[in-house]
Amino acid sequence: MSNYNNCDFEGNLTKDPELETKNEKSICKFSIANNDHKGEVTFVDCIAFGKTAEFVQKYFQKGKSIIVETRYKQDRWVDKTTGENRSKPTFLVDKVSFCGNKADNGGGSKEDDPFA
Repeated sequence: MSNYNNCDFEGNLTKDPELETKNEKSICKFSIANNDHKGEVTFVDCIAFGKTAEFVQKYFQKGKSIIVETRYKQDRWVDKTTGENRSKPTFLVDKVSFCGNKADNGGGSKEDDPFA
């Protein structure tokens, strides 16, 4: 039986998405700030691949609202300076959606959305 691994977030991009290509595959890294009802902010590091990566880079910039459907992944490494084990959560993006009005999201339309 497969375990369920799904995390959904709504927030604003903290900086412009960074798009790169590795082995002919698009990879887009971005972070969103998610505010809860108590005013606390959580920063969520996201990675999108392929057409989703290209879509994020094309239609979302720093400050824009976004909804992401993700899978949780715990990155682990050994710190080269201290030799200590380190880790941080990363979220692998399955789907993105516009949030807010058309002016808030760069004017993208459903026709542009590969998931609509």
